[in-house]
Amino acid sequence: TLGRVLAVPSMPEAMLASLTVLTSIDILVAYLPAYGEANAIPVEVIGLLLATRAGASLASRLLMMPLTRMLGRRRLLAASMFLPAAALLPVPLVTSEPLLFAAMLFIGFGLGLGQPLTLSWVASRAPLEVRGTALGVRLSGNRLGQLVLPAAVGAIAGWGGLAAIFWTLTALLGLAATLV
Repeated sequence: TLGRVLAVPSMPEAMLASLTVLTSIDILVAYLPAYGEANAIPVEVIGLLLATRAGASLASRLLMMPLTRMLGRRRLLAASMFLPAAALLPVPLVTSEPLLFAAMLFIGFGLGLGQPLTLSWVASRAPLEVRGTALGVRLSGNRLGQLVLPAAVGAIAGWGGLAAIFWTLTALLGLAATLV
């Protein structure tokens, strides 16, 4: 059944997009405080930056249906990964709080769309008789990504510093968006 699910056209891309978005959120939440510490940004500001990201994610979900009708699911999903990738790129070079808040708005807006879009993509593409399995594979892939990607990004950070974390997330989101 697993082979049948993964053989559905575009299903592997949906799974990759899902795990990339989810782990990007986790890694950002884990490493933004370290970034703040390294750049003397007060912990209260880091908390507000994370809250801004979360609020923007919520707002994006309120706009998801009109955006989906306007762009289509695949284009919107690709855009929802390119947007945070572009906003993450300059983060290691910026310490201006207003610019960081603007970046978190874009990052949160884009990442907020990824999970529901991939969930609906998997559910709509999977044949009815294996839909439950397809959703289970998506969930398992997300968990695998949450195990492997943070460890890999942590190793990259050990080698390349904090900036490498944000640039790695940029690359991962850009790659997944391109494949979508």
